[in-house]
Amino acid sequence: MFFRLVLPLLVMAYGIALFIYLDEALGWFGHATHPIAAIYLYVLGLPWNAIPSSADFLVVFLVFSPLINFALIWYICRVLKV
Repeated sequence: MFFRLVLPLLVMAYGIALFIYLDEALGWFGHATHPIAAIYLYVLGLPWNAIPSSADFLVVFLVFSPLINFALIWYICRVLKV
């Protein structure tokens, strides 16, 4: 039951963090761009964010690494039948 409540909250947090990243990185709604725009995506994607060694893969890992964590949580929920 715990995982079924936590997973939707994490997915909502991911959606909000992705929106904040795109807003601050691209300057939507007249905001100035910030160099620390992806901090929320970085936190949601740990420990997978530490893997890339070049800047080219960093953005891809920042955006998609939280999805790896969500898949693992979903799998654990299915295996444990919680």
